[in-house]
Amino acid sequence: MKKQIIVICIAIIYSFALHAQEQLSHQKKTFVDKNGKLYWNKALPVFFRVSTSKNEGAQSYLLKSESSPQYSNPMYFDIDGYNTLRSPSRVDTVTKKVVLPKQDVRFEMYADGLPPKSTALFKGAPRYTQKSKVYYGKGLYIEIKSKDATSGTEKTYYSIDGEAYKEYKSNIEINTEKEDISLSYYSVDNVGNVEKAKKVSFSYDATPPFTKRSIQGKFFGKVLSGSAKIVLTSTDAMSGVYRTFYSIDGKKPKLYTKPLSATLFRGGSHKLAFFSIDNVENNNSDDENRQNNENFLDIITDETGPL
Repeated sequence: MKKQIIVICIAIIYSFALHAQEQLSHQKKTFVDKNGKLYWNKALPVFFRVSTSKNEGAQSYLLKSESSPQYSNPMYFDIDGYNTLRSPSRVDTVTKKVVLPKQDVRFEMYADGLPPKSTALFKGAPRYTQKSKVYYGKGLYIEIKSKDATSGTEKTYYSIDGEAYKEYKSNIEINTEKEDISLSYYSVDNVGNVEKAKKVSFSYDATPPFTKRSIQGKFFGKVLSGSAKIVLTSTDAMSGVYRTFYSIDGKKPKLYTKPLSATLFRGGSHKLAFFSIDNVENNNSDDENRQNNENFLDIITDETGPL
C-alpha cells in the first residue's frame, strides 16, 4: 500500500513538472490595429460577404466563386503580408460614373502566418564563460525583446527552472545564487501565431572568493623570522578566482603572484591586508568580508628587519 502511494505521488509530481514547462494555449484569431488595418491569421479560413448597408446586422450575401468554387468558401491566403480584394474600376459615389483614368478599388487585408522572434538580453552584471558554461555576477537582470513582422507582438512569456509560464511585463531580476538556472521564453503575436520556446542556461554567482593566509617558516605570534613567508590561498565555489591582491600599511594594492617574503616588512609594526576577485568581479575587499575571512594580519619587526 505504501509503495502504491509513493508511486502515485511521484506520478503527480512528474505530471505537474511536465505541464509546468509546457507553453500556454493561444487561439488563432484576427486583429484590427489602432489605424483600422485588418490582420488575419494565415491558418484561418476566409469568407467574403457583401451588403447594401454598412450597419451591423444588415442583410448580407456570401460571395461564391463560379470559376474556382473548390478554392473558395473557405479560401486561404497564400502569402504573408499585404493582400487585397479588388474591383477593376472606381465609381464616383455621387454621379455613379467611372473615374478616369481607371484605377482599382482595393480592400486591404494583411495575412500573418509567421510567429514573432524573441531575444533574451542579460544586462547589468559581469559575464564569464568557461567551457560553454556562462556565469553572471551581481546586478543581473534579463530583458526580453520581441519583434513580429506583420501583426505585431501581443505578449511574451517566460519560465524559470521549469515553473509555469507567466507573462513578461518588466525586466526579470535574478537575486538567488544558483548553478545552472534555466530560462525558457517565447512570444505570441496579435493573431495567435506562437513562437517555439527558446531555452538558455546560466549560473548566478554573488559570493566573493574566500582568501586565507598561512605562514611558512618560523614565527612567534605576530613576529616573523627573516626567512618566513606569507602564503595567500584563495578559493571560489562557482566562477573561480580571477586574481588575489595584497596591501601593506594601506598602500595601493598589488597583485599577489607568489608567497610574500618577510623582507617586505621593515621596522616596527605593519598591517597586511589581502583580498581576491572572482571571474564575475565579486570580491572580499570590503571591511565586513575582511573581518569574516580574517583578511588582515598584524606583523611586528624590529628596526633593522624581521626577527
